[in-house]
Amino acid sequence: MRRRGVRAVIGFGGAWCVLALAACTAKPPPSGAGSSESSSPSSSGSAAAPLAAPTASYDLIAKLSGTWKEATAAAKEIAEQGDDATKRAASPLIVKRMREMEEPAFRESLRPEVVRANAQTGISPTPEQLEDQLRTYQGEEIVRMMKVLAKIGGADNVAALVELAKDDKASPEVRRATIEALQSVTPPLDPAVASALASASTSEVRGAPGTAAIDDPVVSGGAVANARAVVASMAAGFRRCYNRGLNEDPDMQGTVRITAKIGKDGEVLGASPNGKGNLSPTVVNCVAARVASSQFSPPEGGAATIVIPVTLTKK
Repeated sequence: MRRRGVRAVIGFGGAWCVLALAACTAKPPPSGAGSSESSSPSSSGSAAAPLAAPTASYDLIAKLSGTWKEATAAAKEIAEQGDDATKRAASPLIVKRMREMEEPAFRESLRPEVVRANAQTGISPTPEQLEDQLRTYQGEEIVRMMKVLAKIGGADNVAALVELAKDDKASPEVRRATIEALQSVTPPLDPAVASALASASTSEVRGAPGTAAIDDPVVSGGAVANARAVVASMAAGFRRCYNRGLNEDPDMQGTVRITAKIGKDGEVLGASPNGKGNLSPTVVNCVAARVASSQFSPPEGGAATIVIPVTLTKK
């Protein structure tokens, strides 16, 4: 982490009850129950206290062990609306899910969706290009979960993000996004840590000469609530497509307009590219495949068309 395509289940089994002990010690009192004192189980020794949160909090924490799409949505809602107790209970699970998303097994679980999207748009990528697509999508899902951790804050979450930012196995996009997320953490990072992270980020940027500028998407048909946000999230994938093309032709640059047909559930039914300049067909098709694998909010009226203008140039 979807989409009508990948429903990658990264199960934690009963792990969330072990980690989120406060959420599992007791369920909230039923509607109409008496005082909290009478409805709470007696405590003894060092047993964790019940989580004082509404039923919805338990439902959200449980979803953290579902599909990656469910987990990402639940984590975001917890970060934005959850109380302190819910955030504390959810944090270890969100960290674990993000770590699961870094593994090759998660990247492999995305393969059916990527293959479907390529076939849907008539694209036949080389094995190397397909692996690059998978790494891009994997990185984007890690970034989404990482931003949630930064928003929740807390020493353990910040430590997990710092570790990710320093991980030389992570993609440059993930490491740069982690640096940006950590800049919003309050209180500020220790100066020595901040300096080390900034240095790591700078060294990664040198290896990415291509830029992808995305103009405002044009939506016709039914309105799509999150069109701008979803299109903006594609930038890293577009850059990867372009940078790979620059390895073959360092003078390559141009524009691509992708016309995406959006279905009733927000899935991309087709992505038709129109390239200008001297961009190779491989780069143009790679950009189209990135769009084809996206998931939007269900459009009003059940259908929509989104035109996405992308300009690919060297720094």
